Amino acid sequence: MGGICSAPESPTNKVAPLDNRDSIKLSPMKDGSQTMKYHLVETHKGDNIWSKYDKTNMKLGSGMSGSVYVIKNKMTGQEFACKSVFRSRLNKEIEQDLRTELNLLRQLDSPHIVKLYEIWEDKKHLYIVLEKMSGGELYTNLIEMDHYTEKHTCELFKQMLRAIYHCHSHGVAHRDLKLENFLF
Repeated sequence: MGGICSAPESPTNKVAPLDNRDSIKLSPMKDGSQTMKYHLVETHKGDNIWSKYDKTNMKLGSGMSGSVYVIKNKMTGQEFACKSVFRSRLNKEIEQDLRTELNLLRQLDSPHIVKLYEIWEDKKHLYIVLEKMSGGELYTNLIEMDHYTEKHTCELFKQMLRAIYHCHSHGVAHRDLKLENFLF
């Protein structure tokens, strides 16, 4: 997260503001056949995320504004990644950039882009529930591997291009393309 996506304002690329906090949002998306489909994203304001999820001890990463760790749905046992953002560490501009990014992410549905499932918000935190990607960053993976075969490199590059193409086909430009932002 952190302002990595931007989209021009246009009649064909309207992003519903995150501040319209209905309990459930249906975000329309066009697939390659130009038909609309919907990705369910729930937004909770003032609710307690821990009534639905258990926090595990597995930390996936951390940054200036918070940490990412694994949470488990109490009912299903399914695991997700949860980015916990300290609201006190966000100024108004950064918080608005984050909300814009979340609005864009909720509209991008591709097997090559991490899925946003829910957003929980209380006075101190913004909790972003995402698809769990437990394989790490491409950058770290490259350092740990002795080498990649040409075939493996080609497959990774195709996946990267598919993700970028999907963003561009929806009027979204990723502004922070780097190996650390490609996850397994």
